[in-house]
Amino acid sequence: MLKSEARSRVLSLLDDVDATRWTSGTSTTQLNATKDVDIALAVAAEECVSQYAGGGGERLDTVKEFTTDSNGVVFLTHYPVVIKNVSVRSGTSSYPIRAARMSESQNPVGVGDLIHVRAVYGQDMFVAGTTAFSYAGDSDLAWDVMDAWICTVAAKHLLPKDAEPNNQLDERIGMLREAAIREPETPMSIEFPRNDRFNFYTDYRWSFVASYGPTSTLNSLQIHRI
Repeated sequence: MLKSEARSRVLSLLDDVDATRWTSGTSTTQLNATKDVDIALAVAAEECVSQYAGGGGERLDTVKEFTTDSNGVVFLTHYPVVIKNVSVRSGTSSYPIRAARMSESQNPVGVGDLIHVRAVYGQDMFVAGTTAFSYAGDSDLAWDVMDAWICTVAAKHLLPKDAEPNNQLDERIGMLREAAIREPETPMSIEFPRNDRFNFYTDYRWSFVASYGPTSTLNSLQIHRI
């Protein structure tokens, strides 16, 4: 679904008899669809994706490969809602490493370590209307149920200030949430036995910070040893 379609869907869910408040425009009594609706969509996307990923859902998971720099840092292309797993790639094997706070960072690893990051990324709603929804950062990953859930929650955020009840909208939110949350798990959710494998990276840790270093590079993940 395109961002412009999402905006139209949100407006279509709003209940306003004379259309004064929800008509796009610049008057203080009207809604500015290029701002208010986008803000509502951004808030709703964060809310819905966080609920789904936090509940263990895996349909929005993506795995990306990065190489550490001289400070043991990799820079993610987008802000992750949830980082589920980080592993070090060595040859044909991947070794999971544990998380730690950036304040506990001790000895950054050197340059050239290959890192796999499994994460769920949020939506960027402040882009052109001709851009499609995607839940994988910079690649295409669409999901109609999640799209509908986000648009409906966004409409809920834009309800009139007098908070008149809208049972139909509330029921729709509940149904879409249940449809998303009850999505069957993927086969990847089954952990394979690891008893016969030795992890060479037990002293490795990963830490995430939204802004890193003197240049304030965004969405940084550092690999270090304890």
